Amino acid sequence: MNPRAQLPQISIVLPAYNGARFLRAQLDSILAQTCGDFELIALDDASSDGSLGILEEYARRDGRIAVLRNERNLGLLANLAALFRRARAPWIAISDQDDVWHARKLEKLLACAHGKAGAYANSELVDARGERLGLTLMEAIGVAAPASGQDPLMLLWKNCVSGHSMIFRRELCAAFLPFAPELPYDHQIAILAMARGGLAYCPELLVQHRLHENNLCNHSLLQRPVPDLRRRNPADKLRRRRQHRRKLADRILYFERTQLIPPQWRRVLNSDRLDRTWFDVALFAFVLRHPKLFTQRARHRRLHVAFKFAKGAAWYRTVHACRQWLALMTRA
Repeated sequence: MNPRAQLPQISIVLPAYNGARFLRAQLDSILAQTCGDFELIALDDASSDGSLGILEEYARRDGRIAVLRNERNLGLLANLAALFRRARAPWIAISDQDDVWHARKLEKLLACAHGKAGAYANSELVDARGERLGLTLMEAIGVAAPASGQDPLMLLWKNCVSGHSMIFRRELCAAFLPFAPELPYDHQIAILAMARGGLAYCPELLVQHRLHENNLCNHSLLQRPVPDLRRRNPADKLRRRRQHRRKLADRILYFERTQLIPPQWRRVLNSDRLDRTWFDVALFAFVLRHPKLFTQRARHRRLHVAFKFAKGAAWYRTVHACRQWLALMTRA
């Protein structure tokens, strides 16, 4: 029986660009899924290596695979949007070109997603050779509670749902396309899934997420040595704090446009306050009242987090200068 004669249960979309090095391993793991009622739509984004040839080879071997190609490079978001519009099944799963899926990934996510708009899991980090790094992706990005993606308020401020480890209902595509520039694409999908039916969390490692020098996503995790992923670099505190504030300001713009945050919060959570240069008492009081929205790691206490967000650049430099002066006076 031709698997394309009827509507598949799930559409797997795979954007590919110069991924020939790892592409076969991922395709093999997809074809080995215990849930075989799927279609795999791959879009080659004008690769210059052998990615297109590998995709076409697998398409000749398996009728569930369809291969598309761009004449010029369009980028990840444009490719995902085109793939989502091409998908036919009621469920959509996103595949990276360099990961390896657990054989029961689709089966387990579909079971968890019953009655919900989507489901997600955690991922195990491996290196370019496929060797385990001893960390999960959520540990590496500082998510203390992986299941917090089921909490709407937590999900607004901290994304713990990765595109390669989630499935969602196809009807959501009409609401989140085209993607907004303020948030990562998987964060937008997760927020919308939460608002339109809820997200389920599968507490298993269903993907081996590969870190290497050519990652399209999560490549910043390679900027530090792997053994140091659990530790924060104490240098450049001010730079990292200001970068964090800019990201939060972008999210607030997105929340205001989509009306996802309460109106009374907008008086405090706005770009002007996040860009201020001195200690902001109103922001300090707000974080004290809503600490879990801003806490990234379990060890951080409410007062510590409130001070962190209320300290401005000039205030921080002044305190640092005073500490240096006191240290010099003490030694003198």
